[in-house]
Amino acid sequence: MSQKLLAEAERVLNGHNPASFDTTSHAFPECIEYVRAVEEAQAWKAAYWSLDAFYAAHAGRHPDIRFYGEARREMAQAGLTWRPETPTQRLERLRQTKTP
Repeated sequence: MSQKLLAEAERVLNGHNPASFDTTSHAFPECIEYVRAVEEAQAWKAAYWSLDAFYAAHAGRHPDIRFYGEARREMAQAGLTWRPETPTQRLERLRQTKTP
């Protein structure tokens, strides 16, 4: 199961570019959902020695990948009560508040 989830996550990540997150309705939700699933199921273990290695493998195309899972969890927790933000704004906010 982990290998299949990881393979699908990597297919989605390779198929979407963060530059399209604000203009393509499905790109951001798909990417953040798959990264969240890989994190929570520890599916990265199927091919990487650490979660950081998984992030590093995709950081060239997705520089904010470390914040995708958090963005998804935050959106799920807030539901419809969250203030409207574009994907770019949400990632920028998370980058500013979560980066040491």
